[in-house]
Amino acid sequence: MLQCGDPIFGSVDAAGLATLDRIAAGGVAPTADDPAPVDGAPALPVRIHRALRHHH
Repeated sequence: MLQCGDPIFGSVDAAGLATLDRIAAGGVAPTADDPAPVDGAPALPVRIHRALRHHH
């Protein structure tokens, strides 16, 4: 799981950013230890269907 301060290497296109915005808008999943988390797993289910590696 990425933490807020974790760097992302590479690039994300506009469609990917829109997807990330929708996931972020869904909030963070509560847990028994932290019913109102500000960081953690997304509340919405997330599945990565494809990731591309480009060589430059």
